[in-house]
Amino acid sequence: MLRVGGSLQDSADAQHPTRPIRPSDPAPDPRAGGGHGHWTSNFAAMKEYQAVILRLTRHAREDEDALTDLLNERSRGGWEMVQMTQDEQRLTIVFARATEM
Repeated sequence: MLRVGGSLQDSADAQHPTRPIRPSDPAPDPRAGGGHGHWTSNFAAMKEYQAVILRLTRHAREDEDALTDLLNERSRGGWEMVQMTQDEQRLTIVFARATEM
């Protein structure tokens, strides 16, 4: 028990006070987990990732075509590029998309 404002309350009630939802309250983001109060959730939106390594040929036109095809193909599948790194011989691209529940 916890004394709050001169009365005894259960400690869980004191930590998470409830109030009616008002029309002016912002709508919770369905993609976000966590939150506060009545919007609390343990189920955050999940993402899946895919890493692709593209070996460079040293022929600019071939490399451009291969990269363009790769990006278009992943885009059609709902993937978004989130990171790209390059060294002398290869290009590494990481894609992500929201999982379907």
